[in-house]
Amino acid sequence: MENETWLKNSRAGIHVSDMGRVKGQRGIPSKGHRCGDYLHYKTRWHESVGVHLLVLETFRPEHRRDQGYRARWIDGDKLNNKLSNLEWVNRKRTTKRQRMIHDLKWMTFELA
Repeated sequence: MENETWLKNSRAGIHVSDMGRVKGQRGIPSKGHRCGDYLHYKTRWHESVGVHLLVLETFRPEHRRDQGYRARWIDGDKLNNKLSNLEWVNRKRTTKRQRMIHDLKWMTFELA
């Protein structure tokens, strides 16, 4: 892909792109495999890791899941793992956003 940046994720031992793709030991780009609503990638240790987490850990290492942060897809599409569509959010913000979405759904339902 044009203008695609690849960096090595030291934890998983693979290369990850800002376009949401990964390269394993053989160097072949992949979007990963579907596991429920998410795309996952199996590392050389046979650990299945969400591609979204690999992208965020590689390009935005200032926050981590063990610090209480979660990944969020800006457009809501869990198959769109481009860096421009991902962000770290703390649990409090995630909960507040979910509450707002829930309230909007109920308001729409009541209007119909």
